Amino acid sequence: MSDILHNIQTFFDGNTYFNVTTFIIATLAIIIAIYHYKKGKKEKKPIYITRSINLVKENINKINSVNILYQGKEVETLTITKLAFWNAGKETIHNNDIAPSDPVIINIDTDYKFLDAEIIFSKKEANNFNLIKIDDHKYKLDFDYIDYKQGAIIQLYHNANNSNSVQIIGTIKSCNNINRKSNKLYPAFIEKGLKSRLRKLPERIFRKTTGYLMLLVCILTPIGLYFDESFFKIDLFLIPKTLFIIIILGFYGYIGSRLINENVPRGLRIFHDEF
Repeated sequence: MSDILHNIQTFFDGNTYFNVTTFIIATLAIIIAIYHYKKGKKEKKPIYITRSINLVKENINKINSVNILYQGKEVETLTITKLAFWNAGKETIHNNDIAPSDPVIINIDTDYKFLDAEIIFSKKEANNFNLIKIDDHKYKLDFDYIDYKQGAIIQLYHNANNSNSVQIIGTIKSCNNINRKSNKLYPAFIEKGLKSRLRKLPERIFRKTTGYLMLLVCILTPIGLYFDESFFKIDLFLIPKTLFIIIILGFYGYIGSRLINENVPRGLRIFHDEF
């Protein structure tokens, strides 16, 4: 018995490639298990995201001969905001899940006001989305139900300079809050680096190209290291540097997958269309 254990120990001590490969596979297996657990978890997850275009700015009043009217009223600032709202969870959100004392409200800061609002797209007509104006700062968003990845696109007209002042508030049962998703898909270092070289590409193609390049790095780097004998030299830094590379490649893989995947569900891609 002792000979068998000794042979096993000798095998592991003399096979650095095998040990490191096993360590990497085990780490990836844990990450994949966590990913699938979260992906399969049933929950209600209301999400919204905004993007805006500013049509009229305050300094337009400096031109005495120009007056901007909206629905017959003079405006100093006019901004159009697209707001996508959907259920990113696999549990259906029903109308009776909304707290009657705290309904779902599209709100703008009190320094500004809404000029108009409309639902320009609904993924499923049976969701029966509806906007009810409460006052110049609030619209109530109503619906019958929202299944997984179902939602609507709302177009808002207001006098703020951007969409930072626009938010959705309210309480839905079994949800901590209605989360706002960032419209920024890539970190600053990518925007300043690769985008400066690929600026002629349309936004969507740029995102896809950058994402696939980052995933390619995640695939080619381990292959290159596997054939680099110096990397697997047994020393005190073997495990730390392996962990460091896994973390870096994990970060690249995460950003790459975010760039490839749309930041809204497939059926709501009208959100990215021109205003």
